[in-house]
Formats: sequence, C-alpha cells, structure tokens
Amino acid sequence: MKKNNLILLLVIIIVGSFLRFYKLNYQSLWLDELVTMTVVDLPTVADVLKITTDADIHPPGFYILLHYWIKTFGNTETQLKMISVIAGILSIIAIYFLAKKLFSWKEGLISAAILSVAWFPIYYSQEARAYSLLLFCSILSVMFYWEIFQKFYFDKPLKIIN
Repeated sequence: MKKNNLILLLVIIIVGSFLRFYKLNYQSLWLDELVTMTVVDLPTVADVLKITTDADIHPPGFYILLHYWIKTFGNTETQLKMISVIAGILSIIAIYFLAKKLFSWKEGLISAAILSVAWFPIYYSQEARAYSLLLFCSILSVMFYWEIFQKFYFDKPLKIIN
C-alpha cells in the first residue's frame, strides 16, 4: 500500500471514528436498549443465556459479549454503546479490505469513505444493540467466503488479507 493511500485510509478512519463518538450520549437509551441493559446486568452468564434463549428472538452472543464488557468497564450508557462504536469503526477497515480484495485499492477507499459518513451505520454504531456488530461480522463473512470460493473454484491459495 502506498504511503498516500495509507494516510487517506487513516483520515477516513479518523473521520468515521469521530462521527461515531460525536454526541454518543445525545439521546438517552430507548426501550430495546434498556431491555439490553437489564439483561446484560444479570449476575451470571447462565442467567443471561436463560433470558435470551427463553424470551428473546436475537442470538445471545451480543448479550454475552456485552455482559462481560460491562462487568469489566462499568455499566454506563457510554460503555453499553462502546461495543457498537468499536464494531462500526472496525467495519470501515473491513469494508476497505473487502473492496480492495474484490476490486482495487481505489474502490476500497471509496467504500470506506462512504461507510464512514453514511447515516445508518453511524446511527447503529451509537446504539446498545447488535446491529453494528452484525454489519462488521457480515463484512468479515463475505471476505472469508470469497477466499473459500477462490480456493475451491479457481484452486487459488487461501489469502485472507492482501
């Protein structure tokens, strides 16, 4: 990667990070986020699993991750939203590598720039829900799927990140 491209990618990541942190606690928690806070604040992971598998349609992975997060860093509004913020920032980096893998570094920078300023990814990065983490994991799955496809269809060696 050229030095200019790396600097441009860093600027895109910084802008995207700033937008995800900007007014992070401007809106108070809404009903679903309050339910998330109640569930992840249970004393044990077994309790979290019981509640999420009995009464929730969402998979319990996010709740378990958030349970350990708030046990480590505290149960504030900012900490509840921090996993989503981090996943949103990592999504910018992941979309760059995916687009670079599929097309070229130019499309990678364009994709990262669009994702860093797009309204919905920013909005979901500021919620204490799993949507931002879902975006990040989806981008990673496409990247890994593409490598597996290349391996078995074209008999190319596996190479996850260029």
